[in-house]
Amino acid sequence: MENAPKVKLYPLEQLYLVRFNKKTTVSILVEGQKSHFVDVFSGNIYNSLDSDFEIVSSFLEALKENNLDILLTDSDGTQKQQLSLAKITDLLKLLERKRTLNQVMEQRNHIISNNMSNIVSDLLGLNISNPSTPFKFSERLGTQEVIVPAKKLVLFKKSLLEYIKASLLVEPSLIITYGKDGQDYRVARSLRKAKIIQTEQMKNNAFSVNVSREGRLKVNDIDINEYQRKTESGFQKTFKF
Repeated sequence: MENAPKVKLYPLEQLYLVRFNKKTTVSILVEGQKSHFVDVFSGNIYNSLDSDFEIVSSFLEALKENNLDILLTDSDGTQKQQLSLAKITDLLKLLERKRTLNQVMEQRNHIISNNMSNIVSDLLGLNISNPSTPFKFSERLGTQEVIVPAKKLVLFKKSLLEYIKASLLVEPSLIITYGKDGQDYRVARSLRKAKIIQTEQMKNNAFSVNVSREGRLKVNDIDINEYQRKTESGFQKTFKF
């Protein structure tokens, strides 16, 4: 049986976001040259001195400016140094989507992602005695507390928020699951980045969360607001997105 062809990888440090004839693309700096670039998609060679050619920034810098560099993180929490053409294509689409997103939708995406990050944190049981949400998962679902340092918790939630924001740019909805049989990669990588160890106690806090781009959210197939219909004072509250 013949070996499958190897996927070509491009060094991240040599990739640039460029515009040629008003079209945005990604090019790689020709080794040993200071002014010649090759379009990774078409193979066309550009000279940076041409009037219709513009270097926008390095590809990594463009991703960082849009908080998308988190998608370069490997499963062990380290940043990828080489990218496949498929990965470059996906990231370029995300950059374009982020550029055309209006301010209202951008703010909505952030609020939804932040709420989702807090909910997942509580469902994992992370410092749930001081919960990030009003849903009382410890009472309603029997979620067990997993105590972690405050700095690690902040890093975890920040990382997960950025993963969710990026996902909702291209997906109308997403499902995040966690348990002994497996974990969503966004949760797993955010835990690794925060250096939070997944204990058996944490894995017992199994759950599934579904959220749409419009803010509809379910935990274990139940609408999130069903978890807080009545407060101690007897008034009804609704979790706002």
